[in-house]
Amino acid sequence: MISQELTNLFAEFERAIDAHDFEKIGELYADPFVSASPDGIIIRSRADFSTEARKASEFYKSIDQTSLKAISLEETSISDQCAIVKVRWGATFRKTGVKLVEFDDSYIVQKIGLEPRIIVLIAHQDEQKIPSELGLIDK
Repeated sequence: MISQELTNLFAEFERAIDAHDFEKIGELYADPFVSASPDGIIIRSRADFSTEARKASEFYKSIDQTSLKAISLEETSISDQCAIVKVRWGATFRKTGVKLVEFDDSYIVQKIGLEPRIIVLIAHQDEQKIPSELGLIDK
C-alpha cells in the first residue's frame, strides 16, 4: 500500500509531465539528487535536471509520444523518513496506438519537511533503447 503523500507526489509528477512544467518537475526532486541507469550514475542539480527533462520531452514529442501515465505505484519503507517507490509507467505513441509501452523506474523519496522529495531516481532499463526497439527511430 502506498501512502497518500507519495500518491500525491506522483500525481503531481504526472500533471507536471502532461503540462510540460519542467520547473515543477524539478521541484519534486532534492537539490542535488542521484540518477542511476544502465549507463551509470550521475549527481544532478535541479537546474540540470530541468534542462534534461525539457530535452527528453522534446525528443519524445518528436517521436509522437501521446501519453505517459503511472500504471502502478509500490512503496517499500526504508525508515520513517525514506521510502522506495517503484513506478510502472505506461507510454503511448501515435505509431503504437492505445498499446501501452511499459517500463519501471524506482525512486527513493525523502519525507522530511513540508513535501516529500525524490533523492534518487533509478531507471530499471535503458529507456533510450525503447524507441528504437519499437521502430520509432532508426537504430
